[in-house]
Amino acid sequence: MFFIIILSIVGLPIAIGMMMVVLLPFSNQANEARESEGKQYVGSMNRAQQAVFLENSDFSDNINDLGLGIASETANYIYEIEISGSDSTITTAIPKQPGLLAFVGGVFLVNTDGYKTTEAILCETLKPLSRQPAFPYLVDNEPKCSAGTKEVD
Repeated sequence: MFFIIILSIVGLPIAIGMMMVVLLPFSNQANEARESEGKQYVGSMNRAQQAVFLENSDFSDNINDLGLGIASETANYIYEIEISGSDSTITTAIPKQPGLLAFVGGVFLVNTDGYKTTEAILCETLKPLSRQPAFPYLVDNEPKCSAGTKEVD
């Protein structure tokens, strides 16, 4: 009934525009909830990779080996692990749905005062992306996000 009254007063284009203004925040909240999955999963995989390295002196390229119960694919994201030599691992969350941000995590083996430790970083793309985001990298033993991404706190 409300829509019919608005339509008769302002016309179809304006009524549609008004509905979009009302419904758009709900769409953004739904995307934020979906993105929360990607952010949490990649952050958890970063921490698990650090634990795996502590126990085995090596990173895992298998999500199941991390012992988190995380599927490699959900309704929202595809998760992948890539080992970069013996000194780093990269985990990505690639969106399956348009409009979602991608996430990328990196765990790097660094040499600090003669001791090898791991440093991790979690980055998100600056805009929605449907492909693998640019990988983080090390600068003076500090992980940094690549262009087109920013660090997640």
